[in-house]
Formats: sequence, C-alpha cells, structure tokens
Amino acid sequence: VAVGDFTGDGLADVAAGVPGFRVAGLSVGAVYVFFGPLSPASMVQLVLNPQPIHNGFFGGHVDSADANGDGVDELYVTAIGNTSAGIPLAGQAFVFPGPLDPDTFIVVEDPTASPADLPSPRFGMHMHARGEWLLIGANRKDWAGVHDAGMGYAARAPLYAPVDLYPFPDPRNSDHFGYRCMVADVVGDSRLDLTFILMGWAKLKDHNPRALVTWDGADLGGPPTLIRETLPRSSDHFANGLSYGQVFPGGHEELVVGDARYDSLNPAMINVGRVVIYLY
Repeated sequence: VAVGDFTGDGLADVAAGVPGFRVAGLSVGAVYVFFGPLSPASMVQLVLNPQPIHNGFFGGHVDSADANGDGVDELYVTAIGNTSAGIPLAGQAFVFPGPLDPDTFIVVEDPTASPADLPSPRFGMHMHARGEWLLIGANRKDWAGVHDAGMGYAARAPLYAPVDLYPFPDPRNSDHFGYRCMVADVVGDSRLDLTFILMGWAKLKDHNPRALVTWDGADLGGPPTLIRETLPRSSDHFANGLSYGQVFPGGHEELVVGDARYDSLNPAMINVGRVVIYLY
C-alpha cells in the first residue's frame, strides 16, 4: 500500500496493489486507489496493468512521492512479470503523474534486459520513490557473468531516463543485491543518498547474511561509499520491513530495518524478531 494525495485536493488517498487481479481469466494485476476523505463510500479508481500479461504481478509494489513539488503525488507501481524489450519476465515499473489518470504513465525498464537473466531478474522486486528519485531493485539480475548477482537502478523525474545502474562492485552467485532499496540522507549533508540491501553476501553468509550498501549523494558516479554489515544473527527475512527517519539528533537520517525472524540468544526463543536502527 501507499498513501499520497493523487488528486491535489489536500486529502490523503490510499493505493493498494492487487498483483493477482484477473482480467478475462488472466492474472495481470491492478491497483485500487481509494480517494479521501476515506469512508466505506469513498470513490475508488481501478488502475490496470498498462501492458497486461498473465502473471505480470502489476501492483506487487506501490509507492508515492511528489516528484516535481506541485503538491500532487505521483503513483509508482512495479510489475515484475511484465515483458520488457521483448523479453518475457524482464519486469517493468510505471509512473502515473499526478493528478492521477490511469491512461497517462511513464514506463521505466531495465536498460540491460537480457534473455540470460531468465527465469526472472525480478526488476521491481522492491522500489522506493522520494522527491525526484526512483530506486528499483532487481535481486535476481545476472550481472558480469554472475548468476543472481542482483542490481540496483536509479532514475530521476521528470523523464525517469536514463536509468542508471548501481551494481555491487564484487558480485557473487546468489547475492540478490537490490532485494530492498531506500532513498535517505544517511550521510547527513542534506543530499539524498541511495541505499540497496545486499541479501546474501558470501563473505558474511554463514553468520551475517546481509549488508546495507550506500552511494553518497555527493558522489553517485563512484563506488559505494558505505557498506554496513548487518548485526549478528540477522535472519533471512532481514529488511522485509525498511524505513527511514531522523530518529536521533545529529542531522542524519537513520535506516530502520525489520528483522522478522531474528533468533534471541536465549535458545528457547526463536523467530522472536527485532527492529534495528542503523546509525551513520
């Protein structure tokens, strides 16, 4: 789900993805937008997959952001099963500029889509929009000859082109880089930084399977400037929940991460979960 003002009337609207929505017997996906003020009688807009295909999974992730500062939020939707560049399952993302019109959209695609990525690169596995930025993860993208290395992508409003690639510099099999992504000022210099989750870093896989990899907003063209290893005993569901905010004084925005299946040091307590706040 995502909350935003998609009409510009000053009221919050709610967008809910329905990736299994069926049309003519095909599971193409859709998004329901409930317009405020919310009530059982709220007006509802159905947004269908603009390029419908069976198992397109349109609506798998939705987000909102006011990309141009006009007071109206854009709606962002991923479809990891859509065809792109003639390649099945390459995945797509869609931007619906505000005020919302289901027939007006911008398509965002992997500029390096390849049949070698099959069975599915999962472009759109995660997405985060903030300001002019749109981040997209493809956690099963093959890269540099490495299977399921994963990839991060970034694009900027208003055109969302070009789409820039942010690969992990030392990819390994099944890294699943780009499993989650977030735009936040973790450096604390009033610039937005780009962070992607590395799901299965081989160096850490035995005891510490994840890392947070950040590109400083002041140097987005170089290698990542910060790599934060996850805390010990992090689970395979680390970062299923991911958010940000200035939790503590100091001018930095912290990344707030859910670790749903964390096991306590107490052997009798398994899958107790925890929330981790990463300080920079």
